[in-house]
Amino acid sequence: MSKFNKLVDSPKASKHILQGNEAFALGVVHAGFHAADGYPGTPSTEVIDKSLSQVQGRMKVGWSVNEAVAIGVGIGHAVAGFDTVVTMKIPGVFQAGDAISTSAFYTAEAGALVIYAATDYVPSSTQHVIDARYFFSSCRVPVLEPRNHQEMYEIAFEAADMSRMFKTPVVVLASGILCHSEGLVITREPRTVTPRELPESLRPWMLMPGIARANYNKATTERIPEILKWSENSNLVHIKKGTDDFGIIVNGVSEIIVNEALAVAGLNPSILSLSIAYPLPIDIIKEFAGSIKGKLFIIEDGDRFLEERIRLAGIDVTGKGENSTITQWNPEEAVQFLAAHIDIHYKPEVKKLDIQPLNRPPSICPGCPYRAFGLAVGKLKQKKKIFASFGDIGCSTLLYFLHALDTVLCMGGSDSMRQGFVLSRPDMASRVISVIGDSCE
Repeated sequence: MSKFNKLVDSPKASKHILQGNEAFALGVVHAGFHAADGYPGTPSTEVIDKSLSQVQGRMKVGWSVNEAVAIGVGIGHAVAGFDTVVTMKIPGVFQAGDAISTSAFYTAEAGALVIYAATDYVPSSTQHVIDARYFFSSCRVPVLEPRNHQEMYEIAFEAADMSRMFKTPVVVLASGILCHSEGLVITREPRTVTPRELPESLRPWMLMPGIARANYNKATTERIPEILKWSENSNLVHIKKGTDDFGIIVNGVSEIIVNEALAVAGLNPSILSLSIAYPLPIDIIKEFAGSIKGKLFIIEDGDRFLEERIRLAGIDVTGKGENSTITQWNPEEAVQFLAAHIDIHYKPEVKKLDIQPLNRPPSICPGCPYRAFGLAVGKLKQKKKIFASFGDIGCSTLLYFLHALDTVLCMGGSDSMRQGFVLSRPDMASRVISVIGDSCE
């Protein structure tokens, strides 16, 4: 029996130290999901690869050739009445953007459809730090951001219940920090969910323009207000009472970061903690803001999504600033941010090391055929027989460090970029190549 199967069979209230992805996967099984699909992408891969793949006797589990196909498979499961999770990383969200934004406006009863999208705001394994909350909110799709490893487990229950209750896809926007770190998880009583009955007709899943517009209106005027009302009394919103000379609003994993920063600085302000980013519980935020005598701060990863909406509601809040490049906070930055606006009587100790770290870029795995290919291309470039090599995302990007890849665009974008280059420079047609990465054929 695999380690994950042993976790699944552990009794209620068992305590485990789990990687965030593993915690979420365990929550998926214990919450009674019937199916899972996805496309592998760091930092989301382990949900299926190391975890759900081990329980295929309990639920339907698969991989798709890309994220758009995975969303389609997930929608098919949900229409059939099965609770389903689809996993990917943030670039995959945009690769699947058409499917996600269309599925957002189905309004018929179905099984749950939960989209697990892992962020990478460093970035360490992708090429951008785009804040997908803007996209999801424009689709009227609720966004949940787990705050810790326990919530990574429990959010599977919450997301599935929301999806069925409000007839909507639900996004679990998981921080890469949580996905690839470990923490304590205490299990709940596993549940069994009966799939919904198959409807008499699938015509409610038609979205020609007139129907899509009507469903958009319904999602805007009914779905989102109903979710907002429900969330205000849920576990997704928590207030920790402290001093009222200043207050902090946090969401997702920034709660852990801020708590560590406050412990180091010896501070105990009141904190409003959110694991729902959209729709935003403005009434609770207004009530919290009214209880604070001094400044109100917002510390969030990504862009300024929450800060902008709080300001639009007429609440005076101080965020990281219009031109800030912070996309993922650390405790030191949080302390420095607070110290720039209030007197907190704390000066961090600055340590200088004379040792310079080695510049050691990531490399192709030993034995991978990409290495031989890269060495060959590198030699041809030295001999001026190849001018450039166009690439897309995936492991093949590491060919850059072998001087065998020059550009990166997006999944499947390498050859189209090469074609455009050659159309403008036909004399270079015999001296440029393109590398198609994983599942991009």
